[in-house]
Amino acid sequence: MKTNTPAAPAAHTPGPWYISKDGLSILCGDPLDPEIVCRCETGDVMDVLDEEIQEANAALIVRAVNSHAELVAVASAFIEGCERGEPVGEAFFSRLLDQARAALAKAKGGAS
Repeated sequence: MKTNTPAAPAAHTPGPWYISKDGLSILCGDPLDPEIVCRCETGDVMDVLDEEIQEANAALIVRAVNSHAELVAVASAFIEGCERGEPVGEAFFSRLLDQARAALAKAKGGAS
């Protein structure tokens, strides 16, 4: 008798990811021989999103993937510090503030 055991979730393609020259594909790996992660196209043959919208979608996906680890790290550091009973004062916030600013800037498309 065969049982249905849930499969482990697949791991995503490791980053960093970047946008192709045409602005519609998301790539990773060596720029001279990249791997395609996905292509940003929506709609059907008669109703395709404007190319600018597709490029904006690709850019958002890349920013989200590439900033994810930093955002998780700063949130985790804050939570762990609070759970350890670390004094929540100037030193605590100062330590996390630069990390949080850098992660947020990366998520918004600024310098990494």
